[in-house]
Amino acid sequence: MTFRFPRILPVLLVVACASFANATSAQMLQDQGPPSRRVLWSTFIAARYNPLGIGAFNTLRLRQRLYKHENKALRDNYAGLGLMLGLNPVRTRLGILAEASPMTPLRFWASFEAMAWQPILGIRSYPDAKAEWNNSIVNELLSGQNTSYGSVGFYATFGADAQIQIGPVALRAFLKALRSDVVLRNGDRLFYDANLDAQLPAHGWTLTSDVDVLGLIGPFIVGLRGTLTHPLYDDAMLGRAPGDKASLVDRFWIKNGPAARIGPLVAWKMYQDDGALFNSPTVAMILQWHIHHRYRSGADPNLFVPAPFSAAVPYLAVAFTGFGDFLSVK
Repeated sequence: MTFRFPRILPVLLVVACASFANATSAQMLQDQGPPSRRVLWSTFIAARYNPLGIGAFNTLRLRQRLYKHENKALRDNYAGLGLMLGLNPVRTRLGILAEASPMTPLRFWASFEAMAWQPILGIRSYPDAKAEWNNSIVNELLSGQNTSYGSVGFYATFGADAQIQIGPVALRAFLKALRSDVVLRNGDRLFYDANLDAQLPAHGWTLTSDVDVLGLIGPFIVGLRGTLTHPLYDDAMLGRAPGDKASLVDRFWIKNGPAARIGPLVAWKMYQDDGALFNSPTVAMILQWHIHHRYRSGADPNLFVPAPFSAAVPYLAVAFTGFGDFLSVK
């Protein structure tokens, strides 16, 4: 018997991608592909512990369908533009978004954001990666030695999202490359980004990824998430003397990265009503342990995470998401 691999492979890909209108796919419709044109909003509200944080992220998007197709692996396609607004106690983000999904499993996007850090709980900066940045803003405020200050900057982010589902099991990957250009004082080269919990370059790149393995059980999602964050430093950012070149290994395995954590996640989608102005309210919780982090996987003298136990205390995030359509989807 002849094994005709070239013919089998496309069939397997279509079967694997055939169930995307479900809880793993944000803003997709259950029983149909997208309409020719779609205007929708979305919100994401979250609070976390280790590190502490709270914030909201909102978008308004216009999407245009690229082509019409009934196959579930191809039908959710579009190109779109949008506005973004992010708010938290430390900074405000305002930006624009461009996105394209050539087929259901893939989405490519880019965003450009203007950032403004407020003076009291604002930005904290450092001369190089040798500087200690473990002291929390809470500790600084209580000690009367707040080093935060107001500033502005820009983030350009380029992302690719991929997902695949076979039966009740789904795999998702979210990859991002972030370019930060931020105004810092005193010639500092690095700053602390609370969102990523990392020391980012004032003018440079940071790579991040989230990978999920999920099980779908009715309106519930349970699974495992792994997260990586890695800032890219030049020799000056690493604190090396002029002419002292870092090796490839030294550039990759640094004190500040790659930061890695892993742990379970669970989510509950309360309902989905295609075309509703308020749709798919979902609550989620992620519990991750830091595998590698300059402070959180060993000894972080943090007010709320005592140093001897910081490796055992997980990252905990609780979030609410929802979205809605302004136009009919029929």
